[in-house]
Amino acid sequence: MEGVTRGHLAIGDMSRTVGLRFAIVRGKPFSADGEGEWIAVAFYGTIGAPIKGSEHETVGLGINHI
Repeated sequence: MEGVTRGHLAIGDMSRTVGLRFAIVRGKPFSADGEGEWIAVAFYGTIGAPIKGSEHETVGLGINHI
């Protein structure tokens, strides 16, 4: 969330417009069974104050072992 909000985690106290597209992928990317399953989450879009033209582009990616 710090990447989306430019380091400020104050979403609850502020009005913001958010338009994000996201994708979630789960699988076994490695041939060794010991590596287990992984999950990847990516998003792209805009976030900003509720004033047209004040939005900025944002992108995020997280890959984790499950």
